[in-house]
Amino acid sequence: MLIGQRHEGVKSGFDHSVVSGGYPSTPMTRTTGSRLAHPLLIYGGTWTTVFFLYSLGLSGQLIYEADEFYYLYFCILGAFLVGFCYMGAVIAAVKGYRPQKETRAPFQPNQLSMIEESVFWRRTATLLKVWAALTLIEIVVSGGIPIIWLFTGNGKTYADFGIHSFHGLLMSLLMACSIISSYLFLETKKPKFIVVPLCAIAWFVVSITRAYIVGIIFQTLFLFLTVRRAKVSQISKIALGMLFLILAFGFIGDLRSGGDELIRALGRPTERYPDWLPTGFLWVYVYLATPLNNLFNEISLNPSIDGFSIAVTTSQLFPTLLRDIIFPANSLQQSALVDSSLNISTGLIGPYVDMGLAGIILFTCFLGAVANLFWSLRRERFFCVGYSFVAQALFISIFYESLLYLPNLFQLVWFWYILRPVSAAKHIQPILGGNAPSAILSKLPGVP
Repeated sequence: MLIGQRHEGVKSGFDHSVVSGGYPSTPMTRTTGSRLAHPLLIYGGTWTTVFFLYSLGLSGQLIYEADEFYYLYFCILGAFLVGFCYMGAVIAAVKGYRPQKETRAPFQPNQLSMIEESVFWRRTATLLKVWAALTLIEIVVSGGIPIIWLFTGNGKTYADFGIHSFHGLLMSLLMACSIISSYLFLETKKPKFIVVPLCAIAWFVVSITRAYIVGIIFQTLFLFLTVRRAKVSQISKIALGMLFLILAFGFIGDLRSGGDELIRALGRPTERYPDWLPTGFLWVYVYLATPLNNLFNEISLNPSIDGFSIAVTTSQLFPTLLRDIIFPANSLQQSALVDSSLNISTGLIGPYVDMGLAGIILFTCFLGAVANLFWSLRRERFFCVGYSFVAQALFISIFYESLLYLPNLFQLVWFWYILRPVSAAKHIQPILGGNAPSAILSKLPGVP
């Protein structure tokens, strides 16, 4: 037993009989996780599913035949695999030649100590207080909240809420705190940690930010699969949860778009569409298939791209105010849409507009490399939690590019801040209530 270790039978104070050097730690489940979280399965499975759904032709919005673009399917998955393997080779080479250094880290890798739990939670709670105070300012400045605007019909929408360049930062902060809390819950099973993500989902519903609802659900799911091996019963629950998400997705779509009839008019179900399926499924189907439809449309109308640019691909890395300065109005080339009401064109539309098919290949190579970096290093806590964001970005790449979207990407900054190394010497005395003997403290890093 090590300093600060959780163990049965010790309710408070400090057990001197179980300390003999080392550092505080509680074994954490090995981060081998579930194979369902593997990047190749997530990315390959997602794009395969979308191509299959598109080929069903259940909506009149889909104006192209899927078999015309199978070459694109193989380019996407092939390039991702190349990037994945390349990063694997780089990591293997670095690990093979890196000199082994003796470290005095206060905690062993893949272990969450009582001290770390306390410090991580305190950092998270502090950031949540900051978020709450600043969000209150946003509510005052905006003159209310979107859910109230929706039911009162005052003309404002969810897009009118928040302060430009400031709102995205707060959303990323709440997302990061929620994921960290979910991580602490997975490691400790303490109910207090699950309250934060539940409250975050409630706020995303109130602010009608469907993308963040989907994001937090899938990041939490991928975090769970990264650190735990899913059992059959758990996989069944996940499947039921996905079904519930489809229905909820359709319900929120009704709220945003105006109801069942408008969705059917926009989705234009064909004779192939089963009448017994709920409207929620049609909304999900259209939402899944039309981004690919828009990508096909852009490729068909502009089969070759002259020039080399990364402007569209990287434009979302800048805050709104700064982006408007760097990229003046109408300076970024826009993609061609089949229907202006369905304006999502997958996360690959930017690279294609910038560089054509070469842009898609290069960008998916980059995605594969980043995915393998976080996957291979997931035994380190930052990469473990950060992989939930990367996996979510891979999954929703069929909608838009999340990895290079600043409000989402900034989660990694919050993860680093909260999960940065903890000095046992600095934090053990307050946690143990002054019961830590000086002989033990003298062996901790940072204590002479």
